[in-house]
Order: sequence, then C-alpha cells, then structure tokens
Amino acid sequence: MTGANVHAILGQASEQKINNSSESLSETYPILISAQNETTLHQYVSSLLYSIDENMPISTLSNTFMNGREVFEESIYASFNNTKELIIGLEKFQNGLQNVFKTVSLKGKRKRNQLVLNIGNFTDFNPEYLQNWQKEALFAQSITKTDRILTKLFGKSLHDLSKNPSSELEQKAIRFAQTFIWTDSIISTLKTNAELNTSGDGDYLGVVFSGLVTIEEALLLFILENGTKRAQLLDKITFHSGNHHWEKAEKAANKEFWLEKKDDASVKEITVNIFNDTYSISQANKTDEVSDFLMYCYAKGVEIDWNPLLGSTILKKVPLPPAPLAVATYISESYRINSRKDPNAGHFNTSVKETLIASILHHQLDSQENERKRFTSSFSPKQDVFIKDHIVNGTYIFPGSGYLSMIVEALFYLKKSHQITLKNVQIFQPMSFLSLEEKREVQLDLVYDFDKNEKSLIESGSWEIKSRKDQEDWILHIKGSFGIRYENILPESLVTINDAVLTPVDTLVFYDQLDHWGIEYGPEFRLLNQVKADERSMKAVIKQNERLTELLASPELLDACMHALFSAKTFEQFSEPFVPSRYDEINFYQPLHGPIHASGILLKADPEAMKAQFSFCDPEGNPMMEITSMEIRKILTEFLKPEKETEIVYEEKWKKLDISLENNQENTNDYPSKEVWVFLDALQAHEAFSAFEKNTDNIPQISLIQEEEVDTSFHQKIPIFNDISSLIKGLKEDNEQLILFAPPIDDIKGLSLMFAVCKDLLLNVTKDLNFRLCTTKGIAIHSEEKVNPFHTALWGLARTMPIEAKQKWKGVIDIVSIQKVALLSQVKNLFTDDQLVLRDKALYTPVLTREVETHSDNILPKGDWKNPVLITGGLGQMGRVFTEQLVKLGCTKIYLLSRNPSWLLAKDSEIIKLNLSSSQLNFRKYVEQCRSEGVSISAVAGKVDSAEDMKNIAALLKEQGIEEINIIHAAGAITRNKITEANTEELESEWEAKYEGALQLDKQFKNFKVGFTLYTSSIASLWSGEGVSGYSSANLLLDGLAINRNLEGKRTLSVRFGRFAEKGLMKDEEAKELETSGILTVPMSVAVDKALKMATTTVLTTPGIMNIDWKRFTPLYQLLNHNQLLSLLDHKETISGNKREQNPGKNTDRPLREIIREMVAEELEIDIDEVDPSIPLFELGLDSIHSLGIRTDLEEMLDIKLSVSLIYDFNTVDLLSQHLEELTKKGSDSSTEDQKEESEEDLLQLLMQELQ
Repeated sequence: MTGANVHAILGQASEQKINNSSESLSETYPILISAQNETTLHQYVSSLLYSIDENMPISTLSNTFMNGREVFEESIYASFNNTKELIIGLEKFQNGLQNVFKTVSLKGKRKRNQLVLNIGNFTDFNPEYLQNWQKEALFAQSITKTDRILTKLFGKSLHDLSKNPSSELEQKAIRFAQTFIWTDSIISTLKTNAELNTSGDGDYLGVVFSGLVTIEEALLLFILENGTKRAQLLDKITFHSGNHHWEKAEKAANKEFWLEKKDDASVKEITVNIFNDTYSISQANKTDEVSDFLMYCYAKGVEIDWNPLLGSTILKKVPLPPAPLAVATYISESYRINSRKDPNAGHFNTSVKETLIASILHHQLDSQENERKRFTSSFSPKQDVFIKDHIVNGTYIFPGSGYLSMIVEALFYLKKSHQITLKNVQIFQPMSFLSLEEKREVQLDLVYDFDKNEKSLIESGSWEIKSRKDQEDWILHIKGSFGIRYENILPESLVTINDAVLTPVDTLVFYDQLDHWGIEYGPEFRLLNQVKADERSMKAVIKQNERLTELLASPELLDACMHALFSAKTFEQFSEPFVPSRYDEINFYQPLHGPIHASGILLKADPEAMKAQFSFCDPEGNPMMEITSMEIRKILTEFLKPEKETEIVYEEKWKKLDISLENNQENTNDYPSKEVWVFLDALQAHEAFSAFEKNTDNIPQISLIQEEEVDTSFHQKIPIFNDISSLIKGLKEDNEQLILFAPPIDDIKGLSLMFAVCKDLLLNVTKDLNFRLCTTKGIAIHSEEKVNPFHTALWGLARTMPIEAKQKWKGVIDIVSIQKVALLSQVKNLFTDDQLVLRDKALYTPVLTREVETHSDNILPKGDWKNPVLITGGLGQMGRVFTEQLVKLGCTKIYLLSRNPSWLLAKDSEIIKLNLSSSQLNFRKYVEQCRSEGVSISAVAGKVDSAEDMKNIAALLKEQGIEEINIIHAAGAITRNKITEANTEELESEWEAKYEGALQLDKQFKNFKVGFTLYTSSIASLWSGEGVSGYSSANLLLDGLAINRNLEGKRTLSVRFGRFAEKGLMKDEEAKELETSGILTVPMSVAVDKALKMATTTVLTTPGIMNIDWKRFTPLYQLLNHNQLLSLLDHKETISGNKREQNPGKNTDRPLREIIREMVAEELEIDIDEVDPSIPLFELGLDSIHSLGIRTDLEEMLDIKLSVSLIYDFNTVDLLSQHLEELTKKGSDSSTEDQKEESEEDLLQLLMQELQ
C-alpha cells in the first residue's frame, strides 16, 4: 500500500439499521487524514475537496476515514457535526488559514504504541459525569453493563443508585461504577491490551482488566470490609490466568494479597496516556476531548476500534480518490512483521530464518521412524495475519482452511507432488487465541501406511494436527487420511452450474452479513471479487495478490473459496455462521495462485448441518482443487463458551431477530404469491383482503371456511368453503403453503373448534402442501402486553406439530392484529424459525435463558406464604409436597381442595376399609403431627371448575375469619392422544380443570385479599411431546392467564415444572424415554421450594424449573424444531448431585458388538441386519450428530470417558467394540471429576448479609 491512503482497517458493522440520512447537528464525528509527508498530505486534501460534496453524510465519511486505511507520517484530525464544516476546515487548512485541525507527526519509524491506564484511588462520585456520558455512544455499552450488574446486586439501577445512594456500601459501589464506566469505555476502543498502572483502589479494576476475576467479584471485593466476609468471598473466587499487562497480576492472583490489602494514601486520580508520551486525559475531561485524544493516539500508532465512537448504526462507506504516490516508497511496519507476506519475517531470529519451510509450516523435526513425519510451528495473532484477520464471536480463531494449507504444504515438501488426496477429514475443536500475544505450539503428525497403499497411490497414511499453549496438554483439532497419486491427469470439473439461474451478490453486503454473524474479516480475508448465487449454489471469483506465491494454497484463499457459498440465498436467514466439521474427500491438483474461479452447491440443507461440494479452477477452467463433500455445522459456540449449566430455573424470553422488514419490501412483488390464507372468521378475511387491495400482483389466495351464509358481494371477492376437505380440493396446483389464521376465541368451545380444524387439516393436506398457524395476541413480548389466553394455548398445539406432523408443519407466528397482516407478505421469505412473533415491523423468537430478574430489596412482595393458603388438587402428590414446604416457611393454616377428601377426613377406625397407600397413611400422620404443633391442615371437598363448589368454599373460609389468602392451583388432568386422534370431550375436560378452575378461583375469591397466586404448569408449554397437545395447551392457558393477572397487579406465577424424581407419576417406559432424551429429574420438594421462593424474590411470570441434559436433549430438539429456543444455553452439565443413571435402554450383559450395531441401526433408522460390522460407519450414513449420540450413549452405559474422536478412530462396529472391550477389561476410567462452579447466588449471599 503506497501513497497517502488513510488507515487500512475494515471495521465490523454494528447490528442496527443502515444509515443513509443526514446526521443530527448534536452529533460529532471524528475525521483523521494522514500521508507520508506534508506535500502528499496537501495533495490528498486537494483531491478530497474535489470529490466531497455537502450532501455526503458526515457519518459515512467518518466511517470511511476511520475504518479502512493506514496511518502514515503526517496526520491532521478534528471532529465535525456535518460535511459542510469538514469542507470549510479542509479549505482553510489547504490555504494556510487558522483551522480546527490539529496536527501530529510521527518523526521517525512507524511503531505500534500502547495506552497506559493509570488508576489510583477512585474519585468522588460526580453525577454530571454520568449525565454527560449517557449522551455519548462511546460509553453506552459500559453503562449498560454496569447497570445490569448493579441491578442484580442491589436491586437498584445505576440511575437510582447515583441519584440517592442510601448506604455506605452503595456509595462505594457507585464510586467503583463511575471509574469502571470511564476506564472500560476507553479500553473498549482498543484493539490491543492496555498497560495497567494501579495503586490503592485501582487494584480492584486492575484485577478485572487483566482478566483475573469478573467485574462482580471485583466489586464485591471492593465494597466488603476486610475480615471474615472478604475471606469467605475469596474462598468462592477462582482466579484465572489473566494477561501480562499488569505488573501486579501475579501477586493479585494470590488470595493473601487481598486479605492483607489495606486502604492507602494513593492519589484520587484516573488518567490515560500513550506509553512514554506526556499527553493524557482523565475522567474530568469533556467527551469531545476524549475523541480528540483517541485520534491523537491513533495517529501515534495505537490500534483503535472506532465503532464504539461511531455508534450502533451501520454506516456505509464512500469511494475516495486514489492517493498520490510519495517520492520515497514507504512500507508500513505492519507489512514488515507480516510473516504471511514474508516467510522470513516476524519474531524468528536470524539463525532460524533460513530453516523455515513456509509461513504456515515452520520446521520438520528429526525422526528415526520411517513411517512417521512430524512438523512443528508456532502461531499467534500478532505475528500471523491470517489469524489476526479471522475473528469469530470476538475470539481469534485459526481458520479451518489453515489446517488444509498445512497438510498440503507438508505433503508437497516431502514428495514434491501436487497430486494430493485427503479423505475422511474431521475437525474436532477450533484453535482459539484469547489475545493478540497468545502463542500456541502446533504439531502436524503424518503416519505412513506402507502395507495398505492403493494401486493408484504412491504413498498413503493418516495425519493429525494438535496444539498447546505453553506446557499445557495437547488439544486435537483435526485428523484425516492422505494419499499421493501416480497420475497427473486433470479431471473435468466436479461442479457444473448454469450461470443464467444465478443473481449477482454485492460483496460488501456479503461481508456485512458475516459481520452480523460475528465473523470479523480483516483485509487479508476479503478476497471475494465477484459472486453470483441462488438458494442452492454459487459461483465466485477470488483474487489474491499474485505476488504472494509462497504457499501452495494460503488459508485466506482457501477460506474465501469455501466461504463464498455462504453468499447463497439459503444462508441469508441465519444469525450465526456454519463452520466446517468434516470433509469426505479433497483432491489437490495444482497450486492455488492468482484469480480462482470457485463453484459450490449445497448437497443437503438442514438448520443445524449442511453438506456442500466445491470445485476450484483457474481462469481457463483447469481444476486446481475439488471437495467432493464438506459438512458444515453450527458448533463453534460450544467451544468458545465453555461455562457449565448448574441451575434449574429458566425463563422463556423473546429475542429480537436482526431482520428488517422494511429492507425486504422490494422482494414482495416480484412473483405471484403461492400461498393460500385460510380464515375461519368472515370479518378477519375481509380485513385481510382489504389490506391487499392495492397489491393485486402478489396477493395471497384468501379463503374462508364458513358453514353459515355470508354476503353475496363478499363471496365474489373471497372463495368460501364448508370445511377443510373441500378447501384442499379447491386449491391450485402451484399452491405451496397454507397459513391458517386462528379466529377470535373467548371460550373453551372456540379452542376446541380450532383443534378440530387443525385435525382435519392434518388428515386432508396433500404431501406437496405445508402449513403454518397464525395467532393474534397470543404472546407477550413485553411485560406490558396483554394476551388472549386461548391464542396462547394454540402455541401448545403448534409446539406439538413438529413431533406429530414434521413433514407438513412449517411453524407458528403471532401478530398483534389482522390489520397488520400485510406484513406477513414481507416476512414470508424470512420464515427460518418455526416460532415467530411479529411486532412493529420486527420479528422475535423464543429463547430459554437462566437470567432470573429479582425484586429490588426496597420493593415488598405482594404476599406472604405465612398467610393461609388454599391448594387445589391438594391431596395429590404435588399438593402434599406443597403443604410440607409451606409449613417449613411458617404457614399455619392450609386448605386442601379435593374432589374426594374422604381418606384424609376419615377417622382412624375407618381407614382400614379405605385401602390407603403408604404415602396416604404417612400424610395422615403428618397432618396429625402438624395439628399438635398448632398448624391447621384441612381438607375441603369440591371441584375447582364448579362455580357452586368454589362459592361455598369461599363462604366457608369467610366464616372462619379468613381475609388474606394465597392460592396454589395444582389441579389438572392429562390425556394422551395425537392431534389426528384427539377427542373433543377429553380435550375440553383437560382444559376446564386448569382454565375454568383458575377463573373460578379469581371470581369467587375477589373479595379476599389475595397475595400470591401460583399455577402449576409444565415444561410441556415449551416443547410439548407426542400425544400431549391438549396438555401443553392447557398449561399455556394458565401461562396466558398469569400474564394478564400480573398486568392487573395480581402477583401470579405459572411455574413450568419439569420431570419429578418421585416414582409413580408416569409409566416406566415413559420415564425411560424421557431419561434417554435428556429430560432428567428434580426432587419435587426442591422444585416446589424454588417455586415458592420465586414468588417472593423474582418478577418472573412463567419460570421453568427443570433438570435437562442439554448435550443429549439439544440435538433431539433441534432435529425436530427450527428455532433458537436453546441457543443461549451452554450444553455441558446438569444440576449437581443428579448424576445420570446408566442408560436403561441398553443391557450391558449382551455383547458390545450387538449393542453398538443396535445403536447404529437406531440412529440411522434402519434394520439391524443392514449394519455390516466391517463397513466404515460413515459409509453407512453416520454423520457428526449420529456419532455424538452414540458416543454419549456408550459413555453413560460403560461409565467411562471416551475420546471426542472415538467413532472416527475406530470407524467400524468391529473395531469399536474391540476397543471398548479392551478398555472395560482394564477397568480404565479416564473421566475427570468435574469441579462444581459456585453459583452466582452463592457468591452474592455475602453481599446480601452485609446489606442487611
């Protein structure tokens, strides 16, 4: 790069709407222009003045200048409100007049500089600082982060605490927060670590920014006094390895450092400056001075990320004129240290330079074994640009293509042949780097198999690549087999695609999409020059600097060739990237240099795993490399976020998808709609038709199912059918999808009718037609939204459909009203998730999270469990457990409602005739014991869904002087029928027990002061199950009621309980099935205790209490469902103390060989006789997800820890069974004991005690 180009970094776009408009005059944007000397700087300014006009948004110009070009010797910088100001400033600079620009000269060799944070004792809190910071984009993320932490610890927001800190602890916390916000905001702009210089209070932030502890832990350390509390806290803190940019890091990782730490007389000062530079700023500086300081730092060599300052809006770039050449050639320092461009450059000393094989493959180690060759390399993001420019989810990742580059380079080095074949290549775990400076030793092993060479191969064998940091254990990343071929014949292209069916793809838009996925590509990886694609295929031209011919196939070039497939329309709907997990076969014919013509097609497309095929040719069409089959999966986050699941409380929340409907309007009129929209309500059908009258080209086919006569004019516009069967017969041949709109429903009969329609639809729909369900106000995205509980209940039906009608079902979407139905025409092509909510031109999808929002300490609960409690279904097993837990909480008066309470009311002399179970007898004794201790437990007879019964019970309680009461609604029934076999009467009975019962409780106890109302719902609300659509809907009815009651100020929880540990609640075969699928048990007493406490401590409405083996359950769930419900969970562990039992479905007394054959047959859904034990499993059709399931089954059955590459290493039933038999004979158990991480709740108990 030469001339006066300005910066050379392509920044990551933020995940917000694109801004093309003019800016508000209240915002200022940084502009920095640099050149190699004063002459070229003036030349460049002159060309800018010729090219820039006042209509160009200043934000776009700022993004172009600050994110994209190298900084050179001479720089000028300033901030501007608009482009007119910039032009005036440039004109004054050019004419030598006084202007706003400040100048910076490097005065010497270009070098990378570092910022130094100087943090002494924290300054006193100044509310003006916070008020000013809240107006600036730079501080937004740190303020949000701090607010969340303070709210979690104190129950007060940052705003509330800063306004009125009521205690000394809160005052200390707000001082800590003020300093953290300022320093964290500065650090967020840096692309390298800052040097930390701390004393006094500053040590508490030093330990955070060096990565030793979390922010919460540091805050607790700061506000807790020395002594017992601090010692207890330190026992719960695990210090991490940290980084090397804080001189006290090693001392601070020792707990004695904090036990001995005392207040000192350090100066109250927080400043930041460049290393060995006198220019500094502090908290007291104005925000515009901070921007000026960062521009100065940037010009002085500090690597700055400008996106935090430019805000959360995606900013486009504008083309700027080419910069003039300078008299002397200037090579940037970044080029000099780039070992990819110069294999002899980098951190290697002179004596080593000549021995390097290549920048991707450094040395071959001596070996006495002819059959084994070993190569070693050392990589770090700082020295290797192909890692530095490849960031995924904020982590530097060694690209998967880099492994292929290494093995190809090694094989060519050994044999000097381009005819290389790689087979059965499997990637196990990405190689990640947590910082620029982190180094990893990488080892490539090749093992020759001289006895099994194929006739067409000169040599063959296996290979693997592993790495380690320092002297840690080796981590296996990839392995496969290789072969060197005899012939030197170039085959015809593997992939043939008709260009005519492809449409051009804007490469800038493509890379923006990668940014949204969390893939940050630097300049070295942005090699796509031209792309065309459709839903299943792509063609691309990839251009790399032709001078870079050092490698046979550089990682950047290979990555660009394969990643281009992500430009296909199929991938536009995904919010995260697919990454390579397996290559079946790769054939390498000649070096990949110069322009590459890549073609790719999708062989298989599923939401979680896809297979693709690639062909790479030179411009003349000669093959250079081919990939016969590559599997790509969503697996990367599993390795990047290794936290453990230790809690059992979850909440369903609604995540806003990064999709703008406004940007999709242009595609809605391209083709006539192939949808048919079916209404059961005439008014709804008319409103929908009216919404499309102006858009006749793309109007869906609107139809009405109505038995009653309607207006004749209405009939002329919309076809009317008597039932589903006649509607299906009347559909056009090209109809592809049917959307069924739920009518207004206000009672159980209406819900029953809707189930009947869906039943008929399933029975009559053709195989070429799939369908969706549309509800109205069935879901509350925000806490202030009211719902129609019957439409909420329909989501129970929808969540059963993927299980019972997977081939026909496409999903459910909730809208706010039929008047908004036209938006569905814009969103129809975005239906990637099968559960969506449409609100205000935004789409939401459910996600399960463990974030529990608690009450603020100064907000009193609406009830008290010590007050009298009425429990419906009170004599069932769950009602009895609720009773016992309530007594423990201090409740002295409990009423148990039951249809038949005679066994509890009977006298001792009568119980012999009743044939009671041991649990019933024990409960009678428990009631007697409680009575002797002054606790009254009474049984009352009645049906909860009977108005008369509930009226009488309410009157009885009034007579006994009860004024305040809590209600637990635990009554309910469950039927098991598939949707196509559902019985209307059974469904209505199931719903009435829960819904009508809840209504009667609300109605008959309206004259009481009701504290808490707790409904017992089920996790069937979340994912249902085969034959339980009615039960799932009944629980969602309660969930909807709970949402509306809370809006009315009535504290209500609808708790979604999971599977209980107690026996007798379900059939043994059902329990085994759930256990196998990963739905584990929670003791009922534990679950009930959690539920009761959540009523008083949280603001949750529909929490879930469950114990799930996510590693096992998630693949099964995702096999059926296409949504993001489980995307926020780390699928690692279940709750402590609930170790999974051995897989009950497998009998280890049988030969392992037969058990494994059975497992393979079950996974592939084939007959066991079709499983040949001598054929490789992957050739039988096994893929990554199947192998994961089998390995997990074997681990649990044998109670041993097995390698992640087990199925790959022993890839036939015979080999696998022999290996496992040897392991079990030796009694080998390589499993390591998991160290339980302390929950956040335990850590915070110390603070709660201190606050009290």
